[in-house]
Amino acid sequence: MLPPWHGWLESLRRAWRITLRDLVDMIDSIGDWEAYLALDIEEEQLRLLRQHGRTGRPLGSTPFILQLEETLGRFLRKRKPGPKGSQKPVN
Repeated sequence: MLPPWHGWLESLRRAWRITLRDLVDMIDSIGDWEAYLALDIEEEQLRLLRQHGRTGRPLGSTPFILQLEETLGRFLRKRKPGPKGSQKPVN
């Protein structure tokens, strides 16, 4: 029988295009999860986490986000709202 979190891990693995072993290694690298989750978070870090949780955009450095965009083949950064203009042929 699969563990209850298997579906969640499999979803992340597909979204991030990484192996399940890589994902398990990332989770195992934390070690003591109870201590990790009990760490104090600065107010600014908490604000950023909440903001990005609402927008669905990734939280990270520009190079990290650019790498994610390249890997996933889609834009993740905020872009100008509204319809995109038609591209005019260059003469």
